[in-house]
Amino acid sequence: MNIFHQTDNHVSEQTANYVFQQAIKCEWKTRRLYILFSKMFESIPRVSTFWIELAKDEENHAKTLIQIQESMTKQQLNNKADKELLGNIRKVLSFFKKISTDQFKTLDDAYELAHELESSEINSVFKILATNFISDETLKEITISQLGNHVEKLIKFNENIGNRTWRKEVIAHNLVYQL
Repeated sequence: MNIFHQTDNHVSEQTANYVFQQAIKCEWKTRRLYILFSKMFESIPRVSTFWIELAKDEENHAKTLIQIQESMTKQQLNNKADKELLGNIRKVLSFFKKISTDQFKTLDDAYELAHELESSEINSVFKILATNFISDETLKEITISQLGNHVEKLIKFNENIGNRTWRKEVIAHNLVYQL
């Protein structure tokens, strides 16, 4: 699928470069959110560690996107981005604008937001960029597999750490934090 189309040489909010910059920004924001969750629930080490592991995954996602972006030519970066991909990245950016630390009263609040975020367009954008711009097939498969493992960690939370009833009982430590 050709997600970027030839355009003139100026950089705008319609280019591949913009999509990469914003996707990287989203991965770093997600990392910061998971670090926040780790601190909010540091009184339960296994929960804090869970969020730190997810944060490390997000850091790896950001670094992967940076490596892909740096490997692209100026012409590739200036290509016009697919409208659907642009729409997806804008939805993710909009999602972050709605997040407030006040909304996290319990571990369940944090978990549900993370689940919503990981089920949103953020991973589809990452997957599209990785699939279309990693030329080495083995590296591409490893990257996509790591994304699946990342999402699987969240899905397996119930059996590995605690179910929803338990999550609702775990109170968050209030922190002032800016995403």
